[in-house]
Amino acid sequence: GDLREALGEYETGELLARRAGWLYGEAKCLQGRGVTLKLLGEPHKAPPFYQRTLSIYRTLGMTGAEKTMLLNTASLYGTLGQLAEAEEAIVRALALTDDATGDHIHAMALVNWALVLQEQARFDEAKHALRRSLLASRDSGSLYAQAVTLETLARVRSDAGQDARAIRAYEDALRLSRQVGNRNCQVDSLTGLASVKLRTGQIDEAAEHLETAKDIAEETGHLTGVVEILFLRGALSCAAERYGDALNHLDRSAGMAAEGNVLTLPRIRTVAAVALLETGSLGEAANSADQAAEFARRSGQRLLCARALTARAAIHEAAGDIRRARAVRDEAQALFAAIGTPVHFRTSAFWRTEPGARPAGPVRRRPRPELPADAESRFETYLTRHFDDVTTEPSAGS
Repeated sequence: GDLREALGEYETGELLARRAGWLYGEAKCLQGRGVTLKLLGEPHKAPPFYQRTLSIYRTLGMTGAEKTMLLNTASLYGTLGQLAEAEEAIVRALALTDDATGDHIHAMALVNWALVLQEQARFDEAKHALRRSLLASRDSGSLYAQAVTLETLARVRSDAGQDARAIRAYEDALRLSRQVGNRNCQVDSLTGLASVKLRTGQIDEAAEHLETAKDIAEETGHLTGVVEILFLRGALSCAAERYGDALNHLDRSAGMAAEGNVLTLPRIRTVAAVALLETGSLGEAANSADQAAEFARRSGQRLLCARALTARAAIHEAAGDIRRARAVRDEAQALFAAIGTPVHFRTSAFWRTEPGARPAGPVRRRPRPELPADAESRFETYLTRHFDDVTTEPSAGS
């Protein structure tokens, strides 16, 4: 239907409900206005409506509705690139119930929290949240939540430079998501596998994963997946030194990301800066790297900021400004060190590794036994396979 028309109807409904003293009706109309603004591509106008809706649900004592609305609020702030506000909303949602409830929504809230932590490169905290999510998904019997939990863990492992562990988690997430028919998770797992395999030199496999992901995303309209597929096509083209093709893919990806996936923009702009540098377009490369670094710094995406700064240092060096190059590179290295990024992974382009810092060639992975047939034993296998290094409470900011 017409979203503008719906917006007007929600506004009329809100006014009528307020005059009648019907708080619940007012809340539903406020919620509708906020969600519609987000769908219209005007998410910056939506927060007041979300906050007023939350206030009414809290007044009415509707804990379930409040929790769901807090998660929607976190999603809105993620769309706006405001990670601190997104995390605050998720933590408030989690405080309304606990892990013992065995609730699917609780499990997904923990996944969303882990995604926010991952974006900030707080990997230990993210892994702990995901372990809690896996346990909650077992208690609720939600294989859907288990699949999304493992896919999110794979992202964390990938960003931490743990390639073999990332591949294992992505493969298990893909298997589970196919079992339950979660096609968006299939796309996310396939693009994740493509990203890691590109970095480990398995170019043909990366391209195959992307092609499969594209077929699914075109059927489902999974916007985030399409943005990621275009981004990775750009990276594949860069790896093949087809920089014109790369920039075409990256421009399309950036245009779509700006409409609702802005946290991807620093990655896209950094890879574009690398491509532009390779073509000798130093001015455009500098602008792209500066945009990436500024956005990542503002949103708290530390790893992406470090990568953007590394690209900027290379551009300064290409322009002959060695002093500036050294200063910016030192800033990037300080960020990498604070995160704990492995030396081989401290590059501007995620598909490149520092020469000599790690063995060349594909990742060597341990053979894995077949998964048990029964659900409980299979769950225990996932827990020990993927969370064996999560044994103590994480330190804040790790």
